[in-house]
Amino acid sequence: MRVDVFTARQPALRMDLRARMEFRVGPAQLLLSELLPLPVCDLQVRLDAEVAANPALEIGDPDTCPGCGHPIWRRHCLRCVDPAHPAPLDTVGTCTTPRDQMLRDCAAALPAAGRRIAAYLVADVDDYGVLDESPQAIAHRLGVSAEDVLAAIGTLRRAGFAGMCARDLVESIQLQAVATGEELGMPQMLHELLARGLAELAEGRQTPIRFRPALAWLRVNMVPAVFEQAEVAPVDPVDIVVHRNHGQLHTTVIPGPWSAARVADSYRAVGDHPAVRGELIRASRFIEALDKREHSLLMVSQAVVTHQSARVIHGPAEHRKLTRRQIAAEVGLHESTVSRVVAGKRVSIPSGETVALASLFGAPSDLHDCIREVIDHEAAPLSDADVAIALAQRGHRAARRTVAKYRAELGIPDQYHRRHDAHPVREHVLS
Repeated sequence: MRVDVFTARQPALRMDLRARMEFRVGPAQLLLSELLPLPVCDLQVRLDAEVAANPALEIGDPDTCPGCGHPIWRRHCLRCVDPAHPAPLDTVGTCTTPRDQMLRDCAAALPAAGRRIAAYLVADVDDYGVLDESPQAIAHRLGVSAEDVLAAIGTLRRAGFAGMCARDLVESIQLQAVATGEELGMPQMLHELLARGLAELAEGRQTPIRFRPALAWLRVNMVPAVFEQAEVAPVDPVDIVVHRNHGQLHTTVIPGPWSAARVADSYRAVGDHPAVRGELIRASRFIEALDKREHSLLMVSQAVVTHQSARVIHGPAEHRKLTRRQIAAEVGLHESTVSRVVAGKRVSIPSGETVALASLFGAPSDLHDCIREVIDHEAAPLSDADVAIALAQRGHRAARRTVAKYRAELGIPDQYHRRHDAHPVREHVLS
């Protein structure tokens, strides 16, 4: 038997353990990268899906703004920050019904208790605005006084529909006729039609000939089916509101149901149980990601508005060159993170305009337009060198020769001819 012996010339394998640090993307970072680019509409959808999938996550009930009656998810109502330019805050972007619109129109004129009564009345009436029970019965049902119910009915009628909360269709039409001043012009047969003819119409009987002029008058002057109208289209949802306070621009991230996300109390009580620990961790991670998303959006938007304050106040003509890299370096985030924050977000500015947050980045408008704008607003004719300086202040770097070339392409005369056209030399005719 031959045994070959090999000499180990290579170093032996090392079995000792050494600590090594390396960066790995964890579940929290993945969740944050998913939530950062979501605008408010998509964030609402994502929140609904998470609440449905995780019973440890719940949404608290919102308070009601005493000024406008809308739900608020924080201490201050953004609609009441600047009454002259209310922000479009339909955060979820869903259509509202005419009943919701009527409640919004009258909310500011009602106290908190009155808004609750008005909400019950609007939900209880039929498509013609008619109640099926008396105000006294409704007051007894809600545990309030009849005067409070009548006051809420009066506010609803002043909100736009005079026949609101009538006892029957006859009273509704009479209230509308009085409100529009058409009561004296009502046909003689209309009262008889309201008393007898409408009941016959409801039973499907043929309308007597003598009632036809009265029906024609009703069709022209009255609109009893107020709640059969189409849904009211929503305003464009916004993610950020910019408002002025003592000459300073401040940005606010739109709150919503995601602002009231919390871990359910029933799960907190048994947090140490292994069966619920996973759901608790996932709920806490989601809430933390929502907070980081809001913090990042607030930092980026405030930095952008600070750089573009002149554009926000005076319009697109004052746009300055701005890059995502500048903002990333200023707020301490990666450039790709800033891009995710900016994607799809909309900003409401004090002028009432709603713009995309991404539109506040980049260079100003086309160089040709800037040259034309500078020359159109010059106090005195500028030279091409002066125009180049003005363009540099707006973010455009252009040489004097480039300005002269583009000015000629636009058909704009040079400085000498513009001055001559503004102050022509008078020719004296020698006699």
